[in-house]
Amino acid sequence: MDRQSIEKLLASPFETDRIKVIYYAVKNKRVDLFDLMKKTSGNDPSVNVRYYAQKACELFSEILNEQAREKELESELEKKKSAQAAVYERIVELLNSEAPEDRMLAAKAAVKTRVNIFLDIILKKIESETEESVLGAFIKAVGHSEDKSYTPILIKYLKHPNTEIVLSAIEALALLGDVRAFPYIISVLYSNENENETITAAITGYLTNYTPEKIHLFLVEMLGYPSESMVEASLMAIYAFRCKKSAEYIKKLRSHRNKAIAARAEEALREIETGGTEDFNFTVFIGNLISAFETGQPPEEIKKQEQKRGESESKIDELRELISQSSPSAETRISELLKNETDARVLGYAISACRSVKGAKNLALLKKFLSHPDDRIRANAIEVLGETEGVDLHNMLKPFLTDDNNRVRANAIIALKNYPDIDHVALLKTMAEDEHNRLMAVSAIYAIMQIKGDSVELLRTLARDRNEEIKVRAISALEFLAGDSKNMTAKNILGEVKSGPQKSRKTAAYIFDKSTMGGGAGKQRGKVKMSVSAPAASVYLVNKLALLFRAFVHVTAVCVLAGAALFVYKEFNSQAPKSAVNPIGVIANVFKANESDSKIVLLYTSNLAEILSVPGPAGAGKKSKLKEIISKERENALKESSVFLVFDLGNYCGKISPSDNTEDVYETLNELGYTAASFAARDALFCFNLLSARDEKFKLPVVSSNLINNSSKEIPGIFKPYIEQDFNGLSVKTLALADSALISKMPSNLSSSYSVKDPFALIAGVFGGDNSGKKVLKILLSSNTGPLSEELAAKKAGADIIIDMGHGPDVNQLTAYKKAGGVYLLPSKIKKNSAYIGRFEFIFESSSKSIGEFCKWRLSEI
Repeated sequence: MDRQSIEKLLASPFETDRIKVIYYAVKNKRVDLFDLMKKTSGNDPSVNVRYYAQKACELFSEILNEQAREKELESELEKKKSAQAAVYERIVELLNSEAPEDRMLAAKAAVKTRVNIFLDIILKKIESETEESVLGAFIKAVGHSEDKSYTPILIKYLKHPNTEIVLSAIEALALLGDVRAFPYIISVLYSNENENETITAAITGYLTNYTPEKIHLFLVEMLGYPSESMVEASLMAIYAFRCKKSAEYIKKLRSHRNKAIAARAEEALREIETGGTEDFNFTVFIGNLISAFETGQPPEEIKKQEQKRGESESKIDELRELISQSSPSAETRISELLKNETDARVLGYAISACRSVKGAKNLALLKKFLSHPDDRIRANAIEVLGETEGVDLHNMLKPFLTDDNNRVRANAIIALKNYPDIDHVALLKTMAEDEHNRLMAVSAIYAIMQIKGDSVELLRTLARDRNEEIKVRAISALEFLAGDSKNMTAKNILGEVKSGPQKSRKTAAYIFDKSTMGGGAGKQRGKVKMSVSAPAASVYLVNKLALLFRAFVHVTAVCVLAGAALFVYKEFNSQAPKSAVNPIGVIANVFKANESDSKIVLLYTSNLAEILSVPGPAGAGKKSKLKEIISKERENALKESSVFLVFDLGNYCGKISPSDNTEDVYETLNELGYTAASFAARDALFCFNLLSARDEKFKLPVVSSNLINNSSKEIPGIFKPYIEQDFNGLSVKTLALADSALISKMPSNLSSSYSVKDPFALIAGVFGGDNSGKKVLKILLSSNTGPLSEELAAKKAGADIIIDMGHGPDVNQLTAYKKAGGVYLLPSKIKKNSAYIGRFEFIFESSSKSIGEFCKWRLSEI
């Protein structure tokens, strides 16, 4: 409903219209209408309308406050990424809080972090949760788990009496994407209990997850179910396609044992054969579902009801226009409708119109409506008669003081409040204490607001009622009445109530939410119905176009949520190589177990000489790309207070040639601030010939632990045997191993001077020993092209991480890291004219002094 239509209805002469608009705004959470509600709460001539507008404003304020709290919590989570313990404990604390809004925020926060961490707690609490808004949030959290084993848990909530819970279940089932839920959701669409256009819109949104052909296939399968209600629901949905391809399946139902199903099948076949389409059309399908959702009737009956509704709406629109324009013909038209109209909705409007049009009250006709079977009509008639001056209402309305309908009885008490033999306080007390029909208490609260005086004292008990809805309605009434400076009783009671412990802040929401008390009034006498001063039945607020838009909103929300969930799932589980490095980082600091844990982002490159040694723009472009990647990663790590490490594995080749010079590569590594570089075959000429002479230019440590001088038996001075760095209490030890085949690839003048030593003793010397309780992360850089890394892991050499150059140029790229013997093996790749960058993100846990389970790896070509 657009703003212009809403403004027009808020200017309607009918109080009912204005209240309906407020209901619409609240039910649809239209916080964008806050200014209109505020204006109405101050200016409307009706005390009722002003009251409901005031409650709408309060509800919108609560919604906006909750959104602000969500943002606040999100901000809090963001700030505490460096301390998972605080965040984890905070969410658990909120989940165990007595305040419903805290538990709901905890469920949302669990989804935003990683719901599986908290899912066990949520599943334990979902069965015992009594607060429906929290239950809805818990249900959605289960949906975000993407675990189809929870489908049966969610399906049972499709039959919940609260509309919001049903909507949450539909949304959660859409997130799970389990086709087993399909027949149950279709059954909700055509159940006798579903007269709610919002649920219909949500279901039509859910259906857009499937192609029309897939939907039809599911529905055909449902036709064979033993449950007749499921068969009937699937028949109605199949008929909504109006497709001739469905005829062969519908024909089988003409001999169904249930005569009603057989009759519907026969009628559906006739319609399809005469006007059916040749193919499935999703737009037609959704449009027909929406048209039929209220009635669940056969096709011809649906058409009749739609036509009748259209005629009724036209008459009501006509009345609005006549009264708003103060037309002289308004009185005549009202009289005509009172005499001849049969539609209850139109009659209800016509009776209410008598209050706005002078001379329109026909007492004889109004008295006849006191025996009408529709409770709405009787209640409206009593309300109009009660405002008529100079008429003895005593004998006329006294029988209704004990009426079965709460709204009829309340209006009768209000009408007769000034008659001396009518003890209105005692009558309202009886209504308030009716344990069999608590709707009586709701209407009693409305009557107290109208009568005031001595009856206000009854709100003292009602404001402490064990029924949450009764209690918050009573408190709302007290707030309204306390606005009158003369009503000291209301002020005193309100002060007493608010000085006690408050468990709920849903006062405004409950004013508009009928579902918890039974979901609105029915049309016939003898049924228990919700009723306040607004119309008793649920209002058909939107046309087909608006409902289609609502379906679109539902499916858009579902798609966005599903897309976000899928992204998170892929980011945490995919180990496939990516084409680019994500500068943001995937593992949030909220996964830390405590403050002293360290989040680490580790980058490593290999074979950079293949691209950086290329002359001209090509080489410069690759260098620029590498610089951008490392700069962004370093910047983000700084923002997140993460440890940032970047290593190079060296440059590989089959045989060293006189032209091999990797000086430009080492200058780039030095410029980009690499943590350390390893030494491989192609680097030999530069390192041995030039590095010692230009040592002062390089801050970059070049590490090689197993290459020794044959004369001194020591590691050459141009290399570091290992490096150790401290990052806020975390010590990172890095050791590098040269390829055992290195000597055979070097020129004779070098190969005669150097040899490669067995690595195991070296590794044990560096990584073993007493670390005095320090947190030590041990990283091994291996330029070997054979299976040395696996051998080292198998023999538990002591490293936490081994970064491996690869298994040679003829071996395909590894697609995943491995964990073997407690060691993480991170592969790289050797390829002609290509270089690669790997990224490993993880948490180093202080308690276990090891790498935690939440890791993320990828390998990309530069």
